[in-house]
This record gives sequence, structure tokens and C-alpha cells, in this order.
Amino acid sequence: SEKELKKTIRSSLKEFGIEHYYKAKITKAVFYTESNTDIDILQAFANKLDHQAKNILSNSLNSYYTQNEAPNNKTESESNSISGYYQPAKKHFQAIASCVPNFKGFGIFDGDNQNRKDEIRETLALVYWKKYEIENYLTFPYCIEQYALDYFKKQNKSPIELEAIKNQVGQAIDEAILTELLEKNTKAFDDYRKVSDELQKSLFKSYMANKKASDFMETCFKNIAQKTNYPVLLNKGQYYLLVGFLNSEDIDAEIPEKLDLITKYLTLP
Repeated sequence: SEKELKKTIRSSLKEFGIEHYYKAKITKAVFYTESNTDIDILQAFANKLDHQAKNILSNSLNSYYTQNEAPNNKTESESNSISGYYQPAKKHFQAIASCVPNFKGFGIFDGDNQNRKDEIRETLALVYWKKYEIENYLTFPYCIEQYALDYFKKQNKSPIELEAIKNQVGQAIDEAILTELLEKNTKAFDDYRKVSDELQKSLFKSYMANKKASDFMETCFKNIAQKTNYPVLLNKGQYYLLVGFLNSEDIDAEIPEKLDLITKYLTLP
């Protein structure tokens, strides 16, 4: 009966807030991620690949963040915590699905080197990146270098200035590789620098395999800022911009696989 349904809704959503029920009723689906930066990166990949998920990953997406880092201001963060954000995805899904018929959910989370297993069911799929985090799929020295040079070209730098900046950026990235990825092992770094560009790329990928890419990039951009006397060019919330500088052959096969799952679970009926 309608009375029983209302009771179920009230009971299920006491931790989450009624707006979660209304969003679910309209969209019939929810996307779980750890923060909004993940969605920005997925959107950038979908655009680059011209994948149909690009339409789903638009502003109308019903998303739910499982980590308390998405909002930019403290007040919004506190209000979201009160209204039920950042609860485990399964708990949230079960509460909403008990009130909204034919409700579907999909979540992508960091691997965190934990070798977590995907849970794929008909109405809810929770999957994990094989690498440490989503930023690992767009972190290459050449992307960082090309982004930085593109930025400085737009500052109307002369060719001589740009050449000097290119050297500074290269040094900044090399220092980050030495400190963040090779734990200051200068012999390993010298060996890395001696090989061809293609082999360097392979070595870099193996260095990065179990590391948190966003930490490495933060060090890169801090180093670049110090060497060029400019503010930090990119912070974590803007790393999606690097996808535009990524060569197509360097896009991991896992990216379109995850975009396919987004399409399968989050396409509105």
C-alpha cells in the first residue's frame, strides 16, 4: 500500500535525506565514485575516445561520492555529510532500491594496491581500477611536459624563453621521478635516462604501477612552479586536462571497458 511504501521510504532514507530518493526516482540510476575528480577524468576519456558514455557523464548524472573530498567548500561538505553522503555505496544503493523500482547502480573505485575484486550483479556493479587510481591512466612525463609548454606558449613567451622553460620542466619531472618513483636511487635513474624514449616509457609505467599517480603529479607541478617562478599550473581537481595531451596508443584498454560498463548500467530506460 501507499502507506507502507511511505514508511519504507522514511525508514530507508533516514540516513541519506529525501533528495536522494527524488533524484533516484527521476534518473533510475546512480553512479558511485570516490570524488567528482574521477567523473571529470572519465568524461575527458569518453570525449577523447568519442565513447557513448560521454553523454551519460554529463552534469545531469546522478552521482554519489563515497569520500569526503568532493565539495570545494567546508559548508557544502558538512551539509552533504549530514544529508547522508560518503556512506558506503552498497548501503546507499540498498536503501534507495527498496523505494525505487528497477533502480540500477554502478561504482568505480581506486584499486589502492589492494587487489580488490569486482562485484558485478544485474542491478549493481562495483568495480575497481587495476592500477592504483584513475590518475595512473593519464600520467606520462610527455603529457605533463606538453601541458606545461602549451600553457607557457599562451603566455606569449619567446622561442628562447620557451626553450629554457622546456629544460626547466624536464628537470622538474626528472627530479620527481628520482624522488617519488625511484626513492633517490641515482643508479636506477641514470639507467632510465640512458635508454630510448620508448623504453623509458615502459620503465616509467613499471615504476608507476604500484604508486599513487596523483602524488607524483603533485610533486611534478610543485617542482615546475619552483623552477619557473609561476604558480602551480594544475592541482588534483584539474588533472583531467592532461587527457587531451595523451597519445591514443597510450590509452589503456581498461578505460573503454569501464566506459562500456557505465553505458550498460547508467543508460536511462
